Amino acid sequence: MREPVVFLCLLPLISGFAQSTSLELYVWNRYTADFDSLNLKGSEFALKRAYLRINHSFSDRVSARFNLDFFSSERYPDGAGVKVKYAYVQFKDLLIPHSRFTWGLVKTYFGTVYEWDYTCMEKAPEDLYHAVSSTDYGLSLSGSFPGEYGEYAVFLLNGEGYRKTGRDVDLSPASGVHLRITPIYGITLGGSLIYEPPVDTLPYELYAAGVVKIRKDPVSITGEYLYTEENGEAKQGFMAMFFFNLKKLVKKDLQFVLRWDRWNEENLLFSGLNWYILRREKGKPGIVLQTAWERKPEKMKDRLMFQIRWEFATKI
Repeated sequence: MREPVVFLCLLPLISGFAQSTSLELYVWNRYTADFDSLNLKGSEFALKRAYLRINHSFSDRVSARFNLDFFSSERYPDGAGVKVKYAYVQFKDLLIPHSRFTWGLVKTYFGTVYEWDYTCMEKAPEDLYHAVSSTDYGLSLSGSFPGEYGEYAVFLLNGEGYRKTGRDVDLSPASGVHLRITPIYGITLGGSLIYEPPVDTLPYELYAAGVVKIRKDPVSITGEYLYTEENGEAKQGFMAMFFFNLKKLVKKDLQFVLRWDRWNEENLLFSGLNWYILRREKGKPGIVLQTAWERKPEKMKDRLMFQIRWEFATKI
């Protein structure tokens, strides 16, 4: 009796075997100049990131993704390194309508790190301050509420991030919950929580984030509060980020970016300008020229960045 029940549960997933595969490439070529008390301390052209991504659809409800991340680095003999960023299979509407069950190296649904698209060239606060990794090994159940009123996610992960495996992973997995609500169009409120219980002599770890997003063209504002407890030490901070679309003013697809972070009693100031030279379908970036200035006032450190970013996707 059990076999027919299992077959009926899987039948919607395996129906419609119209399989397809796509290849995506994302490349960031960047020049960086670092200053200490206005004295030049570093000057470099480098490949900051190159994503090579394969997406495959087994059916309209079952898909998979594999993503390699290449980057310039002096830590390797050939001057470059590679990481696995995504490696998962995903089932849509498996038990709950409008849901996605994902298993493998998956997104970490937390704060803003899971949706960070680098319109601001600097990393998301969770990533920049080494709080939460953008992807991790585990599984997640995510989905959206009907009527575009928000989204949710629950997940179980290693807790150490995609860079660590084997002996670098402790015996205590991390569990988390994430919620976004859009009460009215243009305003989104969200919260995320990750908890990793104590194991052996290691204390528990706790990560919490609250997010507010306000959008009314041509302006977009994002605010985030971040709190962490690691090794018995609590840290907290915030990010305030402002985007202004200049397209209607200058007849060019330009975007101005301002950001202010405060983390562990230190500040980070950021300003940038993005020029979308070419866009792909659905407004996705094709070729983007980005420039940015960043300052850490307490340390008198400045960074100037110029980047050309190009992306494409094709069926194979």
